[in-house]
Amino acid sequence: MGNFVFISYSRTDRDYAQQLASFLQSETGIPMWYDYELASGDRFDKVIQDRIDECGAFVLVLSPAAKASEWVAGELSYARSHGRPVLPLMLRWTELPVNIHHLHVENVTDHSMPSKAFVRHLSAIVHAQPVPAPPFFDEPAYVLPARPQHCV
Repeated sequence: MGNFVFISYSRTDRDYAQQLASFLQSETGIPMWYDYELASGDRFDKVIQDRIDECGAFVLVLSPAAKASEWVAGELSYARSHGRPVLPLMLRWTELPVNIHHLHVENVTDHSMPSKAFVRHLSAIVHAQPVPAPPFFDEPAYVLPARPQHCV
């Protein structure tokens, strides 16, 4: 996986996405990528797919507009199907997409920036540092020990 973060958002939430990218990059030192970097003449879908393939983490900015966006839905689906870690932020209350119901969603409905815990977790994922994640971050809360060999 790559050493940058892909930020998925609806165009109506662009101001927040720009602030978020700046904040996360200053807090982590990790480059952020979102679609403002597309160059004239780029094939939009190909660039998006390539960037998701290369990213170390996928941050999803949720809002009713993002939930309704075919682009956001496609990006999320592609990221999930290709094993990218998804870290959702709830910017405006909306129903969660079905494929992330099991994930912890950080509340930023007051347009605040994510918590220190979110920033640490994101940084650890991208830098591939082994850190214990709370059970709400897409990992089981408890793993049963292996069954002894002599048990049937």
